[in-house]
Amino acid sequence: MFVPVLRRAQAQAMFEYGTLAESVGRQFEDKWLPRRQHIENEALKVVDFSATIDLYSTVEHVYSMNYFPVGLRTLRELLVVTALPFVPVILIGVPVGTILADIVKLLI
Repeated sequence: MFVPVLRRAQAQAMFEYGTLAESVGRQFEDKWLPRRQHIENEALKVVDFSATIDLYSTVEHVYSMNYFPVGLRTLRELLVVTALPFVPVILIGVPVGTILADIVKLLI
């Protein structure tokens, strides 16, 4: 259900943000890279740098967008949290000696 919508959104965003990032990147390079002179540390505080970094960060998020709203890590965490309430029930129903013996067998 989510995949077609997210795929279209990503394709559109990749096209639009990619074009914008390419344009901004070329303007940035034209302004800052041809200068062979010494660039002072104060130049890094210019708005051009932070705006370009912000834009490229947004573009990176567009390219790393997932098609599924839930990842494997989230599913694993959900399974662990769901199984935790059953641990005391298992400990009550199975003798501790049997559990320890099984753990030792797994380790050996």
